[in-house]
Amino acid sequence: MKIILCNSKTAAERFAAENVVSASVEAEYGDFTLCGQEVTLAHHGVNRGNICPCLNEFKLRNEDEAIILVSHIDMDTIGGVLSLVGGKPEICKDFWNMVAFVDLNGPHKLQLMYSESDVFEKQAIEVLWACFKHIEENIPRFTGKDLIVDVTQVFMDMQRFLIDVSQNPDKYAEEGRNWNQKKQYEIDQYLVSENQYLRVFSAPMFANGAYYSKVLKRLVPAVVNLNTAVGSITLSFEDGGEKYNAAAIMKEHFGPEAGGHAGIAGSPRGVVYNIDDLLKFRDHLMNIMK
Repeated sequence: MKIILCNSKTAAERFAAENVVSASVEAEYGDFTLCGQEVTLAHHGVNRGNICPCLNEFKLRNEDEAIILVSHIDMDTIGGVLSLVGGKPEICKDFWNMVAFVDLNGPHKLQLMYSESDVFEKQAIEVLWACFKHIEENIPRFTGKDLIVDVTQVFMDMQRFLIDVSQNPDKYAEEGRNWNQKKQYEIDQYLVSENQYLRVFSAPMFANGAYYSKVLKRLVPAVVNLNTAVGSITLSFEDGGEKYNAAAIMKEHFGPEAGGHAGIAGSPRGVVYNIDDLLKFRDHLMNIMK
C-alpha cells in the first residue's frame, strides 16, 4: 500500500497520469476532485452531502497493492484512509462522529459544543484536542508548490498513535484539555486587528475559534487567520455561514482551488501567503461585510 499526498490539482493530475490511483480521500482542489478507480471519498464543494471520509465503511479489495491519494492530512483524511484498509481504531464513544462534525463545521465550533456536551461527548472532544496536538507536533507541514509526497509512514505512525489513544483515553483526554486551555490563552497575542465585523490573526496555529473580543466585550461575526506555520489563510463565520458563505468568498478572492464549507474555508493548498496577502483579504472582506 502507498499513500500519496498531492497538494495541488496539477500535482494530482500528473501523478494519476502515471499511476493507478485505487482510492482518493479528500483529493479535492476547489471544484475539481481527483477520483479513485475503486472509490472516491470526498464531501466538499460539488461533493457536498456525501458522507465524511472518517465515517466510511467501504474497504479496498486489495489493500496491499493499493495506491491512495490525499490532498492534505487531517483527522477526517486519516480516518478515511485507515477505514479503507481496515485499520481505523475505535477510540471512544462519539469520537469519529466528532471528527466528522469538525470537518463539516470547523474546529472553532468545538468550544461551544464542549460547554453543552454530556460526559461522553466531552471525552471525545478532549481526545480529539489531543489528536490535534499530536498532528501539530509530529506531522510535517508539506508546504511547497505542486508537491507529490509519499506519506505512507506518516499514516502508519498516526495509526499506532490512535491505537495508543484507544487504550488510554483518560490520559489523552487530560492532555487534550490542557492543550486546548493553553491555546485559548495564547491566541490573542497574535491579533492583528479587530472591529465589530471581524477579528484578524497572524498566528502559527489554528485561531478561527477566537470570536470573542475582550476589548469589544462581544462575539465578532468573522475570524480570518494567516497560519504562519504553513502560510495558509482561513476564514470562518460564527453563525456557521448562514449570512455569508466562506467557501464562495475564498474562491472569489483566491481562485477556484480555494474552498471548504459555508462556515469555514481556506486558501488553495500548497500556496504560501504572507501578511500583505492577509491584509488585502481583510480589506476585501470588509467591503463585503460593511
